[in-house]
Amino acid sequence: MIDRFEHQGILYAIVMRAGFRPESTTFITDDTASMQVGVLKWPESHVVKPHVHAAATRTIHDTTEILVVRAGTIEVQFYQDDGTPVASTCIYPHDTLVLCTGGHSFRASSAAEIVIVKQGPYMGLRDKEFLNK
Repeated sequence: MIDRFEHQGILYAIVMRAGFRPESTTFITDDTASMQVGVLKWPESHVVKPHVHAAATRTIHDTTEILVVRAGTIEVQFYQDDGTPVASTCIYPHDTLVLCTGGHSFRASSAAEIVIVKQGPYMGLRDKEFLNK
C-alpha cells in the first residue's frame, strides 16, 4: 500500500508500506521529482549489463529525504512551511518514507534503526530551518 500525505494540493510525503508488492516495476514518485523512488521487479535470471551513469548537470532547489525503518517505530508529523501541522502517521519496520516538501518532526515510539538517504553534500545545521512548534 502507498499512503500519500497531501494538504491543499501540496504533496508532503509518500509512505511505501512494507506490504507493497507491485506486479511490475513501479515508481511511487513522479518523473519530475528531484529524487526518484520505486520498486524494481526483475524475473529470475534478469541481467543488467555493466554500465555507468552519464554525467548530467541538475539544479535541485529542495532536499528530499528518504527514510527506511529497519527496526522500531517512528511517529512523523508533517508541517506547512509556517509550522502549521497538516498530518501525522507512524512508520513501521520495512516501511519507506519519502519526505517531499514542508516541515517534519520525528519521535521514536520504540528504539529504531533507520537508513536515511538524501541529496548531498551534507551542510550540517545550515541544511535546516527549525520551526517554532
